[in-house]
Amino acid sequence: MCVFSVHSLIKDPPFSRLNLISCRNVLIYLGAEFQTRVMQMFHNALTPAGFLFLGPSESASRDGKLFDVLNKKHRILKRRGGRLTLPAAFPSGAGASSRTPPSANRNTPEADFIAKSASRLMERHAPAYFVIDRTHEIIRFSGSETGPYVEPSESAASLNLFNILRMDLRSEVRAALQEAMIAQKPVVNDRLSVTIDGRRRDVVLIVEPFPDIGEKAKFCVIACRERDRPLADSLGPQVLDAMSQDTRALERELRGLRAQLQTARDEMEAYIEDNRSATEEYQTVNEELQSSNEELETAKEEMQSVNEELQIVNNKSQTKSEATAQANSDLQNLLDSTQIATIFLDDELRIKNFTPATTDLFPIRSSDRVAL
Repeated sequence: MCVFSVHSLIKDPPFSRLNLISCRNVLIYLGAEFQTRVMQMFHNALTPAGFLFLGPSESASRDGKLFDVLNKKHRILKRRGGRLTLPAAFPSGAGASSRTPPSANRNTPEADFIAKSASRLMERHAPAYFVIDRTHEIIRFSGSETGPYVEPSESAASLNLFNILRMDLRSEVRAALQEAMIAQKPVVNDRLSVTIDGRRRDVVLIVEPFPDIGEKAKFCVIACRERDRPLADSLGPQVLDAMSQDTRALERELRGLRAQLQTARDEMEAYIEDNRSATEEYQTVNEELQSSNEELETAKEEMQSVNEELQIVNNKSQTKSEATAQANSDLQNLLDSTQIATIFLDDELRIKNFTPATTDLFPIRSSDRVAL
């Protein structure tokens, strides 16, 4: 029994527990982001032993994490194990290339675990905090408390932490995050000074990995809070008056070093942004090369098909030639074996052929035949 129904890959929810999906020459009309999401949807719709059948012009190896290639020529793939969480929504256009941040409001066990773990870890800190994954994408944050620490860069909309964090915090947060993820332990930096709303504030930075789910933590909490008393106020006026000229000179030198460090931080952030842009360009070029490779494979298959057709025509012509040669041989044997004198003439009465009995009546030789 076959059941037919109208179904949209973009708007309708996927079917489930399918053994085979045949999607031929559809993905080539979608953008890269759409293709990735449709392949994820197919992965979720198939059974663990399900198969995916693509068209000859579509890549059979682009989603190697989701499918194994069984037959590259015929574009037959087999679903890999595991189950993914479907994207919250498709992008607004088929050519969209910017990454859509993962949804943090999905009601899944993983989201509940993130919420509970973040609340438990931050109970003793009560700061503004962000929860990020391994790709630095923000999946949860504390709320309006994060406002003073956010300064989005001028670029495509993104929830990447280092795209929206204040410039003077990015290098310190990156270093603390790297240290925390390598050591798998909390890192605290209480010597930060940040200008917020035109006022210099002393900030405590806390970076703490989540309790382990596997071998390494998948998520990390990054928190910022102000110190109760600024460092300068805690010294008191008497201590400030007692500071020597040498100490003031050291302070001036320290301010200069801080300015140089800030310049170096800005240059590093600009370098990272340039590298990100170059990576996106390389990715675009790679996709274009892959598309060209698929077109070349399609052209190769078409040439092979034409070659097979020419080979079939050649075989037919050879068969007809052999049949004609056999018929001519049979006719010549018939003429040689008959005892009747017969002469074959053309329209101009020239001798085309004759039987051997004719030579007994007429002085005809083989050279008298007209050339065909």
